Amino acid sequence: MACSGGGGAPPVTLAKFTLNGAGGLDFYEVSLAQGYNLPMMVVPQSGNGGNCSSTGCAADLNEDCPVELKIIDGSNEGVPVVACKSACDAFRDAQNCCRGAYASPDTCKPSIYTEFFRNACPQAYSYAYDDGTSTFTCIGADYVITFCPGLPTRLNWVAKAATPVPKDAAAKTKPCSTALTTASSNVVHVLTRNPRRLQGGKLPEVNFYAPPSTSDEESENLSKLPPTPPAPIGNTPPHQH
Repeated sequence: MACSGGGGAPPVTLAKFTLNGAGGLDFYEVSLAQGYNLPMMVVPQSGNGGNCSSTGCAADLNEDCPVELKIIDGSNEGVPVVACKSACDAFRDAQNCCRGAYASPDTCKPSIYTEFFRNACPQAYSYAYDDGTSTFTCIGADYVITFCPGLPTRLNWVAKAATPVPKDAAAKTKPCSTALTTASSNVVHVLTRNPRRLQGGKLPEVNFYAPPSTSDEESENLSKLPPTPPAPIGNTPPHQH
């Protein structure tokens, strides 16, 4: 999926990969640490070794999102809540953002907000010092990344043009209706190894963001937050700091 070097503006559901990392393993996870806007699943194909399992968050978290984390789209009566912020994005304080005196696993603990994400989607990474059970490993796999599991799916192979989801299909499932119809995004993307090989057999870290569902003003404000630093390729799993 071509992103022209850009990233997602939170709140956004994120699938994160470090391919061909330490020990030849791929490290991958679905993260809600930057909030949530759409359900997403990652399914490895034809891989082996490590903990080569499906992961993701298939639940609709927007309707049950804590009120202080909700983003409301007043222009859409059918889908009034379009995204759910992380506590860091909502409050921007050291404790919720694991900064300053809270910048360690010993001082930055789960909150009622991270527990909301964790309880709804136990396989997904929920905050900066999550317990490590949300990172999965595999060797030699391709990966199917599905936005809005349950919708009619269309495949988009990496580096090929996107095919829009029919609007009537997307409208049948919340919270996907607004985001998919406005973004004209595919439901499924396939991360395949062959087209992306670099010298020495290394592949880059690849981030997949669900299509943004926030307003332009909200996205601009949230994009000013400092980005989460990427993991070094070949050394650490995606979420270690």
